[in-house]
Amino acid sequence: MTYQAWTAKQVELRILEAAETCLRLPPVKGPQIYGNNMPEPVRRQIEAYGSNKPKYRRNIDRSAIARMEETWGWINSYLSEADRHVVYGWSYAKKHKRRSLGRFARENHYSVRTLYRVTRKICSQIAEKLNNVHAPNLTMADFDRKMHANQLKSKISVQPNQLYWMAPGAKPIVTPEVRESRRSQQAPQ
Repeated sequence: MTYQAWTAKQVELRILEAAETCLRLPPVKGPQIYGNNMPEPVRRQIEAYGSNKPKYRRNIDRSAIARMEETWGWINSYLSEADRHVVYGWSYAKKHKRRSLGRFARENHYSVRTLYRVTRKICSQIAEKLNNVHAPNLTMADFDRKMHANQLKSKISVQPNQLYWMAPGAKPIVTPEVRESRRSQQAPQ
């Protein structure tokens, strides 16, 4: 598994997936869940077929529920209350059949374009915080490579008139033209 930084688009898709998962969860109906005391009316067999709506609910994957809870955790811990209101309302309006994004934007005194910009900014804030929290896991080879690069950077000391860096103990190769120009520079001193 390699580390991959979060982007604002990935966070946006994750929030929308969480909203869709939340909408697909079975609703809590309160006392109605236990049934009704009134008996079903007796129907003739010919009238009874197809009289009730078919009930079908797509099953929700448990990993989708876990991702939803993780996403809500990000939103609740990284954002202010006003930003949370915008994100929750925006995701609900995007995924609910009877809600529209324009209506949500008007209710919160935004235009649709401004709402898009605000949500993109909020998603980029979440992505930035996620990237700061999750440091990349480096293998030993990556660690050695980074350490070697840091050691080289620390040993390099460039003088104002030096145009290149040379390893300690290395012997320079000087062309005759450069040697003459150096002698002429050193002579007046």
